[in-house]
Amino acid sequence: MWGLSFFRGALLFSMCTLFNCENVKVSEVNVIELNDVVDISKVETLLESMKKTADLGGEVQVDVSQVKRIDTAGLQLLFSFQETLKAQHGSVKISNPSDEFMNCARLVGFDKVLAFS
Repeated sequence: MWGLSFFRGALLFSMCTLFNCENVKVSEVNVIELNDVVDISKVETLLESMKKTADLGGEVQVDVSQVKRIDTAGLQLLFSFQETLKAQHGSVKISNPSDEFMNCARLVGFDKVLAFS
């Protein structure tokens, strides 16, 4: 379910850059706060943080207010996380999107499929 195969191939081409996994904080209220850069080199670590947060159950909010750059791997991880939790009767909401985050999401069409709060 959480395989990394969707990160291979075309995703190596970065249109923007997203997650800084070293600075991801997961709080007790199921909020994941992302910092300035999220890219393919960081998605595996971020995936592990997301899995731990998902195990807590309920709604998850991903705060993207600090994101300055995001690549397609980061955007695809967010979408995959959202769809996986939806299938498990949970939910993910993207909150406080920075202008840079929205520009990157629009560029590749993720602004239409990610759930914003």
